[in-house]
Amino acid sequence: MSLINFGLSKEAFRNDYFEKHPYLATSALDVAGYDWSLIDAALDLQEPTRERLKVLRHGRIEPRAYTEEYVDIGIRRTRIVKAKLYDLLEQGATIVLNRAELVSEAIEALCMQVGSFVGTQTTVNAYASLGAVPATNVHWDTHDVFVLQLSGRKHWRIYEPTLPLPFVNQISNERKGEVSDVPFMDHMLEAGSILYVPRGWWHKVEPTQDRDSIHLTVAIHSPMMLDYLIWACSTSLPEHLPFRRAMLGRPEEGANLKEALSLVTSLLSSPEMIDAFHGRAKERERSVSPFAIQGLLATASAPLPDDAIVSINSKSAGHAAAGQTITINGVRVASEGKDGLVLNALAESGPLTVEKLREQMGELTIQSADQLLRRLARNEWIRISKQGTSE
Repeated sequence: MSLINFGLSKEAFRNDYFEKHPYLATSALDVAGYDWSLIDAALDLQEPTRERLKVLRHGRIEPRAYTEEYVDIGIRRTRIVKAKLYDLLEQGATIVLNRAELVSEAIEALCMQVGSFVGTQTTVNAYASLGAVPATNVHWDTHDVFVLQLSGRKHWRIYEPTLPLPFVNQISNERKGEVSDVPFMDHMLEAGSILYVPRGWWHKVEPTQDRDSIHLTVAIHSPMMLDYLIWACSTSLPEHLPFRRAMLGRPEEGANLKEALSLVTSLLSSPEMIDAFHGRAKERERSVSPFAIQGLLATASAPLPDDAIVSINSKSAGHAAAGQTITINGVRVASEGKDGLVLNALAESGPLTVEKLREQMGELTIQSADQLLRRLARNEWIRISKQGTSE
């Protein structure tokens, strides 16, 4: 498991960059092992549906150009015709694997790190190309993204937004004439670099001649203010009489509406309502960790490797003060005690080595500390990678 060095704290990112302007960090990721074998393995597992697999070259290539239907023991299936896909790649096409974190443990681990850093749900699209043909034209995305360049390089030109923070239905296709002539950022993204692009920022991405490229676009799915308002209105307002009054054009309607709007402001701005909204999101989060039967059961008597990487199995869990709880996969864990000590350490600092976590556990023997970590991993509260490199 490679650790992403974001180059700044979670708080600094939220305060200085999130939804404001792009952020670039070079040499942020050890890309050893992130090569075409990663894409090969994902393609072997990915169903070539229209939603999950795209091939782009001057626009989208229709799936019938590289897939075929066949009957497998009475079931109609679709498969990639490899010779056709290989030809398209040689001609400059780009493969796009949507939701690549579902078919690659390595990609999912990177997705998890970005989600934990930002503090919200994330998904991944993987882009892989051999030639210099752009996969897309200038456009904006309707979600914030972190771009992780794993192999090769890409030329990124980023332009300031003309519609800040667009919603999912506010697409850029018909507004390309608004793009500035002068880019805000003009950068060749090299392997190991990461780039944050807020939603709504125009960008044009081009590969370079005779250089292959593999990058991940990690989409950030944060709840919007409108999501909060809709949730709060649907859960709280029906309990109050002013919102249950009919509107028939009566003289007193203006006064009734004024009373209702005043109550809306009071209810929706209350800290308790806001905390309930965030708490609901944390309780609903589920993060499926990879199976590790040998490491957690078959060899449980052997010490965990000192350089194994331990990470919290949540993207939204934050540090909990004394008397509070940490919500992991729908379970509330008390901040006091050894469980809370481990979870708080990981929520605050990000992934740590087994050796560093043992140091924070005080007088526990290596065996007792490892038993604790394995128990937390079996409950899917933490993840323990086989090996890794610490910062």
